[in-house]
Amino acid sequence: MKCMVGGYNHHSHLIIITIAPLVIVAGLGILGLVLHGQAIAKKRYEVSKPNDKESGLTAGKCLQASLLVLILVAPTTSTAVLRTFHCRSFDDGAEFLIADLSIECNSAKHRAVELFAGFMIIVYPIGIPLVFLALLATKRDRINPRADSELLAYSQRAADATLSPLRILFDSYRPAVWWFEVLDLVRRNLM
Repeated sequence: MKCMVGGYNHHSHLIIITIAPLVIVAGLGILGLVLHGQAIAKKRYEVSKPNDKESGLTAGKCLQASLLVLILVAPTTSTAVLRTFHCRSFDDGAEFLIADLSIECNSAKHRAVELFAGFMIIVYPIGIPLVFLALLATKRDRINPRADSELLAYSQRAADATLSPLRILFDSYRPAVWWFEVLDLVRRNLM
């Protein structure tokens, strides 16, 4: 990539892969809020009742898309963020970033990028799993309903339309292990 775009290095790569997903998620969040607000306004001013499921699904689809973006980018982004701190010392005393040997670790620019990367550690490897866990925990009784059998629990949660935006986080797992996507994300972040 450096050959095509002058000055592209680990620092610019880090900024792009950490900021772009956050911009996309913020855009989807704003779109979801706007669509939800429009649905509420439509409901308030129309004589006939609008389809409530339609407005919920639209805002829900924005949440679902945001979760998908975060699931896809979190491991790779977390790895890039953590590589910002991995330097190698050479015999002459110089330290260079292992991810990009063109970057001197003792430079002022790299120290500033380390501060940025430190904040991104809070956002990606720590923050995203915590947000996913919080989202799942608020609905845990619906994701893992009390039922006489596991099959009945599956069918109860499948019938619950309020869980649709979060299904990407739990649908592949048994109801009792509703939290497993979070554990799997942490595992992938540590690889």
